[in-house]
Amino acid sequence: MKKLELIEIHPVLFGILLPVMTYSQNVKVTADFSVSKEYGAVKSLEREKYFNSHNSPGNEFSAEEWDYLNKVKMGIGRAFMIPGGGASVANGMSTEMLKKHAANWGKFSKKYPCYSPDMYKDMIVTSHPTPGKVKNYAFHWKGTNADYTEEAKLMADFFKIQFIDNGYSLPGYYEPMNEPYVHASDYRKKGIKEATDEKVRKEMARYHKAVAMELHKHYPELKVGGFASAWPFVEGFHSDFQHWNERMKMFIDTVGDEMDFLSVHIYDGKNVKGEDTFRSGSNMEGIMDLMEGYTFIKYGHVKPLLISEHGMTRPDWLTQPYSEERDWKIIRSLNHQTVQFMSRPDNLLKCIPFISGKASWRKDPNPYPWVISKKDAKGNWEWTHLVKYFEFWSRLKGNYSKINSSEIDILPLAFVDGKKAYVVLNNLEEKKTVNLDVAVLKNNTVKNISVSRLAQKNGIPVLEEEKLKNGKNVVIDIDNGETCIVEFEYKNRISRNGVIKNRKFYASSYLKPVKPGENIGFDINIDKGSIDKAVLQIGIARPVGQKVNPELHVNGKKYQFPTDWKGYDQKNRTKEGFFGVIDINIDKSDIKAGKNRILLKFTDGAGTVSTAALNVDYIN
Repeated sequence: MKKLELIEIHPVLFGILLPVMTYSQNVKVTADFSVSKEYGAVKSLEREKYFNSHNSPGNEFSAEEWDYLNKVKMGIGRAFMIPGGGASVANGMSTEMLKKHAANWGKFSKKYPCYSPDMYKDMIVTSHPTPGKVKNYAFHWKGTNADYTEEAKLMADFFKIQFIDNGYSLPGYYEPMNEPYVHASDYRKKGIKEATDEKVRKEMARYHKAVAMELHKHYPELKVGGFASAWPFVEGFHSDFQHWNERMKMFIDTVGDEMDFLSVHIYDGKNVKGEDTFRSGSNMEGIMDLMEGYTFIKYGHVKPLLISEHGMTRPDWLTQPYSEERDWKIIRSLNHQTVQFMSRPDNLLKCIPFISGKASWRKDPNPYPWVISKKDAKGNWEWTHLVKYFEFWSRLKGNYSKINSSEIDILPLAFVDGKKAYVVLNNLEEKKTVNLDVAVLKNNTVKNISVSRLAQKNGIPVLEEEKLKNGKNVVIDIDNGETCIVEFEYKNRISRNGVIKNRKFYASSYLKPVKPGENIGFDINIDKGSIDKAVLQIGIARPVGQKVNPELHVNGKKYQFPTDWKGYDQKNRTKEGFFGVIDINIDKSDIKAGKNRILLKFTDGAGTVSTAALNVDYIN
């Protein structure tokens, strides 16, 4: 293992600060560190939600390596653990077998370099869904309308015997199956003719419900959810949301309110099926808004979301040698998605960046594409560039603060911690120049300003730090896909004298088909209060080549619909068409407490308006 250092920084020349009038700007970002921002009950950055690896405790890393990973604040987020044989008594599994396995595991696990009785406390536990190369699969086909009582009881025994009896805290989250619906055809392929994809998906949902009901009886603190959707092509197959109706909606309708969360995997690239496209930006907002919007309609409140995998993937990567450029593509997507998740923190339970450990289980001369550590030419372990993701984010902490961007593709966040303030800037598209305008703080002055950058040079990830001259306005060039953290150090502790409270209100209806020349109406009820900012967020799915900007009226007033949105234009979705959420800034005087009427009208074409929501910042 090469010598470990906390952060590998490449020094560059200090940044340039110039008055606004002498430098042409295309983006203005304004921040006020004296004003806090709250998202529901969330006031501060909850690191354990976001900065995790798709890895479980074990002996894969040495004590020295674990020490370094702890320094860069890498969480361990997800483990494949379950009784074998389809968790089925009918398939030969028994409580006695569980006890024998758990006793051996308990002795072995206490020798892990990262051992702690609480090491599974905030983790996700899951398993493979169907029979295949692995034996510890979760679901055993028993026919339609099967009784899963025994399987559910076995799982309740498993959590007691495996964790509690071994002196461990229970895991935080349980997904009964990982990406089950892409494996729905496995049983028919094995000769079970009656096990059609539709029937298997339905039974898998019923299995989730039975297990959740039993686990909730014994362990109310254990959150159970699913279905860990691998390919959230919700708008498919012709912008008519058949995919959504037959999968996620069916799952929600079947399991009812027994699920503590809904889980999904969000990847740029090509995962399982579909085109090689990006979900970062408007598309992933459309997926999450659909899940939240429907559960609001169904339950009167939004169901929490869990992102149990995210990043970038391609099937052909598995047969390719290690690539530094590939590391950059993964980091770029992770950063885009992480900032989007951190911008809606109140309904997200946990997010797992798909960065694995050493993947020493892999039987292939090429390293697993997502490893954080690989062997060099001499056979020694060395960190890949993916460790820079954790190095970069390790310094960020504090309470959310007020910040706004004039450009939809520059995603901003601000945090305050004592005498320090941090501004996060993530660029979803081409290179831009950002003028960062920070409000002057009363009886306080800036001592130091620096910026950390996670970007690429010649396709290779580079983590850099610049020292900047003090000043009110900071001018920064941000490259395509780059993320910056600008750190302000003040002379005194930063005083907070105002609060913005963010709330998101969904319409009472959803999934409305486009009919040329006809109005599509939504009603959105919002709370009373003094509004600082209001953004209308419309989810739209349109076939290839059709315009996505309809005529828009809000409470009778006509608004110009934007021609830009978060992320790229989606023109490479040549089969699937456009799907995503588009943001429209609404004058706060046009929004009223109670019902707000939204009308949309397309002149031609087809497609669906999936969701409508008002994202409102209230002045407390």
